[in-house]
Amino acid sequence: MRAIRLSTGAVLAALLLSLTACVPATNPVVSASPTPTPTLEPTAEPTAAAVTSIEITTLSLDVYSDDTMTDSWLHADRNPAEITALTEYFGTEPTVSSDTRPGEGADSTYEIQSWPGFEIRYIVSEFGPRGFFITATAATVGGVPIRAAGGVQVGDDLQALAASDPTAASTVPTPDGDLFRVKVDQIPVDSEGFDGPAADFVAVQSLEPFTTVTTIRAPVSNYGL
Repeated sequence: MRAIRLSTGAVLAALLLSLTACVPATNPVVSASPTPTPTLEPTAEPTAAAVTSIEITTLSLDVYSDDTMTDSWLHADRNPAEITALTEYFGTEPTVSSDTRPGEGADSTYEIQSWPGFEIRYIVSEFGPRGFFITATAATVGGVPIRAAGGVQVGDDLQALAASDPTAASTVPTPDGDLFRVKVDQIPVDSEGFDGPAADFVAVQSLEPFTTVTTIRAPVSNYGL
């Protein structure tokens, strides 16, 4: 039999073909899509803390957001910033009026800034309008709770409050009838010639039948000033 001789080139070509057939097919490379960058929403500017209560003390009117005092004004000279802030808190402009009452030696004239259930009364003197007292006749004004120092509000049980401190309770005659009041947030005052302990305080009070608190007023004194 005649031997078949293959050329070297043919052998190499056949070997290369067989190796290629043995290599498994690879998956095509797929380039990953770029991850989208999240869009940042603009951050809202911080707003003023919400008013949760207004407290009437002997010395001042204090505004709170939860347990944090955010504003405070002394019962002194008229402060336009106080009226501006209260207008914002209560949501309405105050009614401005005046009142003249007879006094010893001379009549007293008052300028009054009032909202339903709340008023600030200034006595008009040669020095201009000065803080005289604040009166609240509602538990909330414009949705804002109003309280006396210690947390008492209009509508609370006046007799229960008096029973908790009988020495702070008293009855005062007025042109409108007897007024029953309980003194809270008392601050002792040196008053020469006054018979008894003199003090400034917040009056939590009611006309007859003396059952619930109808009025909170400050500052009030018991030494005739």
